[in-house]
Order: sequence, then structure tokens, then C-alpha cells
Amino acid sequence: MTDSSGLVRVSRLTGKIREKIRKKLNNRHGFTLAETLVTLIIVGLVTTAVASGAGILRSVYKDVTLKANAQTVMSTAITAMRNHMEFASPVDPDDSKNVVFKDEDSGTAMAFVNASKNSTSGNQSGNGSAQTVYIQYYSISDSSSQNGGTSKKQVTVSKAGSPQKLVQDAAFGKTLGSDLSLTIENSDKTGPYDVSSSGGVLTFSFHISVTDTGSSTVLAEQDVTIRSMESIQEDSKASNDKSKDS
Repeated sequence: MTDSSGLVRVSRLTGKIREKIRKKLNNRHGFTLAETLVTLIIVGLVTTAVASGAGILRSVYKDVTLKANAQTVMSTAITAMRNHMEFASPVDPDDSKNVVFKDEDSGTAMAFVNASKNSTSGNQSGNGSAQTVYIQYYSISDSSSQNGGTSKKQVTVSKAGSPQKLVQDAAFGKTLGSDLSLTIENSDKTGPYDVSSSGGVLTFSFHISVTDTGSSTVLAEQDVTIRSMESIQEDSKASNDKSKDS
């Protein structure tokens, strides 16, 4: 008797559950207004969060890429300058501050100059407001003048042709021309670099920087000193010649 009563109760409970499920399945009223509003609010919040996160990621990616490009541009520019300056000799040995030097490897006279943002011509003063750095080539002519019976050598230097970019835009997918500016300047910011001469050895000192043209933020910068090896080679050659003679 007890077992039969229990089965009846279970059967009734199961029937009630089935009836509730059937009513839910047959319900055609849809969502209430409150449920719809809550759903829309949740979807809006999630969409806003995703959009904001994507914007932050894009901004971070742009900053990281720009800084990486700036470091690449700066190291490439330093390498290009070093390739010329490490084998340089002065155009006029009597002028230790002359920025024009002979590149013994190519046999040309040149100087690295800053060019203004609105001009492609070389600017000797180079006040740091440059768009990029150019290589300006020069022609040299020697002459002598008499002063009180003393002959003095005169060196005339004149620009030869248009300046050429130190770092070409094509090498960086136009990045340098649109987003970055490359500048070289000396410690006083009155010229592109300092030149000192001692014992025939030229020493070039300059500050090089890469700036974000949009925000004027310096992304990469470095103080550089390059010492010419030309006189060292000459001394070594003379020493070897002397050894052969003896």
C-alpha cells in the first residue's frame, strides 16, 4: 500500500512538470519590453567595450611600429654617415672647422646638411627644423695668391648639383617622408655637425634624432662621434715604406 501511494505521487509530479514544459513551449508572447531593453543595453555595452579595445590596440600598434621605424632610420643614417666619414680628409687643411670634407673612397667632396621642410636645397646652418638630411656634393678648385711676397694657397668650394637624400623613402615604404623627420645638428644647434682636426685626423661629432612629424615627439636620438681613419692609414703606409727601405 505504501509503495503504490509513492508511485502515484511521483506520477502526479511528473505530469505537472510535463504540463509546465508544454505551456512554455506553446508560449507565443515573446520577450517582454523590459527583457528587450536589458538585452539591448547589454549588447551596446559589449559593442562599446570591443570597439574601444580595438581602438587602443590600433593606437599601440601604430606607436610601436613608428618607434621601430625611427630606430631603423636612425641606425641606417648613422651607418651611411660613418661609411663616408671614417675615410674622410679635410677639403682645406688650414680650416679645422670646415664642414665640407673629401670622401677618399669616392673621390668627391661632400657635406651632410639639413634641408628645410619647404625646400630641397641644402641648408648649411641646419637649425634642427629639418625634414630630412641630405648629402650635398661640392666641386673644389685650388689657387694661389701673393700677399707681401708670400704665396698662400686658396681653396674655393662650390655646390655641385642638387643634394641627395641620406635615407631614401623607398627603403622604408615612404615612412620617412610622411611620418618621420631625420635631423643632424651639432651641440650648439648652429650647424649639422662639429668638425675638429688634430694631427690630420678629422673627428665628427653630432646629435642625430628622428621625430614624429605629427606630434613633434622625438622617437629616437643619439650622440655620435666618428673619427676618420685616413691619417692612420697614411701613417701605416709611411711606416711600411720606411721598413722596406731599411
